[in-house]
Amino acid sequence: MLNKTAKDVAALEEMLKVKSVEVEEKKEQAEAIAEKVGQEKAKVEAETARANVEQQKCEKIEAEVTAQQVCDMILHGTHSL
Repeated sequence: MLNKTAKDVAALEEMLKVKSVEVEEKKEQAEAIAEKVGQEKAKVEAETARANVEQQKCEKIEAEVTAQQVCDMILHGTHSL
């Protein structure tokens, strides 16, 4: 009986070693994916910042064009907006 228990323990230890290797591999894969996601997130944030700057420029231009149109209407006597 003690012999069987020793064999069972040895088998469990071997299985634990195999599982530990598998877990370490999965952990490394997950870390690689997390790194890639972090890089992609940084790219998206940079693109978003650039898009926000462009949006602000467009809004400024739109406001200037609207103001110019109002001035033109006032100068030419067409007050209906």
